Amino acid sequence: MSKGRRIICWDLDETLGKFRDPKKMSLTKGILPVLDRLKALGFRQVITTAASSGHADFVIKSFSLGHYFEAVFSLEHIYGDSSQETGLNKHYLPVAVFFGISPEQASHDMISIGNHQRDAPADLDFPFIFRPYGSSYDAAAFIPIIDRLNSESDSWGQAHWQLHSSGPNFVKIEHFEGSLHNVGGISIATGFAYWNPKRTRHYDRTIAVLESPPINDNNSEMVA
Repeated sequence: MSKGRRIICWDLDETLGKFRDPKKMSLTKGILPVLDRLKALGFRQVITTAASSGHADFVIKSFSLGHYFEAVFSLEHIYGDSSQETGLNKHYLPVAVFFGISPEQASHDMISIGNHQRDAPADLDFPFIFRPYGSSYDAAAFIPIIDRLNSESDSWGQAHWQLHSSGPNFVKIEHFEGSLHNVGGISIATGFAYWNPKRTRHYDRTIAVLESPPINDNNSEMVA
């Protein structure tokens, strides 16, 4: 399986940057080199956000991000015709349909990255990189994690399981049970999360980046 078939679904707000206040918008530190490298390696990248299409378009134009992403899936795509429901995870089937891959193949070819548990997939079974307070840290941490997954297997779903199985297990914490790892100097936990009882599936393949809540808010690098 080539990297050119692999799809990375990026959350927008608090992952790619801080955009909620139009007068104080900034990109996450290091995010542009990360996007550049992943694009150069042939990954397909999209934005998947629970925000409106108008908000997403404004952010993309403000920071000239359009050339990184093949599509933007906003509120109406993520939640369809229904209004956003508190506690409901995102739906990624529209992304799979856009790229012409089956739900079964999505387990191998797709991954999502976000700062909130609800950025995990509600409708498909593929890995989710969960980084709380993501926009307050350097985005460079994503590179060793993605590189490690690629080295584990040609399937991202299988790579998650192999990485999970290779680390020491820890006790269930806040509905997350998994294994501890150090990947390129980044502490992560891999495992399965049971955050959302409203979802039809019973678990997420989660890769949680273990960082303390930020003390200050001075790590963003580029202001619109």
